[in-house]
Amino acid sequence: MNYDELIYTKEDHIATITLNRPERMNALTWKTHTELTQAIEQAKNDDEVRVVIITGAGRGFCSGDDVGEMFLSGEGLPGCVIQGYFKCGMLGRMLTDWLGERGTLKKIAVSYRGMDFPGDTLTCCGKVTNKYVQEDENYIELEIWTENQRGEKTTPGTAVVTAPFSARR
Repeated sequence: MNYDELIYTKEDHIATITLNRPERMNALTWKTHTELTQAIEQAKNDDEVRVVIITGAGRGFCSGDDVGEMFLSGEGLPGCVIQGYFKCGMLGRMLTDWLGERGTLKKIAVSYRGMDFPGDTLTCCGKVTNKYVQEDENYIELEIWTENQRGEKTTPGTAVVTAPFSARR
């Protein structure tokens, strides 16, 4: 099957699906969603395929949905934004990297207060707001956020973690 926004190859029992919109950081359109579903179904129905790899052409895997094409046409906004779920995931990763293997992310909640775009520089930040011991575990409450190069806090939130150490203020 031929695709317009994907490249599908198969070699040595491995199907590789490459998102092929590098000029848009492989942002997904309605057509890409449809083709991706079809390509996965193609691999699923091929008895020779044992592994499926999904990758992206160019310098990025996928920047999320191409909001401009899918939702924002005519709204005067740029065509592609960084998805809020992605930014929440980056904040979660920041916390789990900080905690190490013995710490646990108990709760994370964020709100989406601004748009960031491919090419923006995002920094994940956090600040301890409270710490306490409960049932012999060290709990730490944090204020967390993403901040772009314009100094805008676009994804503020809170988190609760347990840690094998006691946080200092």
